[in-house]
Amino acid sequence: MLLSVHYYDAEGRVLQTKSQNHLDGQDIIDNTYNFAGELTASTRSHTEVVPGQQLTLLTGISMTTWAQDCHTGKYQRTGRGGTEQTGLY
Repeated sequence: MLLSVHYYDAEGRVLQTKSQNHLDGQDIIDNTYNFAGELTASTRSHTEVVPGQQLTLLTGISMTTWAQDCHTGKYQRTGRGGTEQTGLY
């Protein structure tokens, strides 16, 4: 049986999700929010158990953020979206 656990903040937003994967490791998703409550980053790490060692694969995805210009009222992108970083540790 695969299990999942969700951790919430006081506003009911999901801060972290931990779940078992089919390789007896864990999938962990960490979410970051800005002051307005918008999701700004979501980072996923995947671990699998290899006999004699533990292998961890980290994948981070950065969300695009937008800010409203005070003078024109138009929204401008302030961050890069869809950025993926993968590393083997």
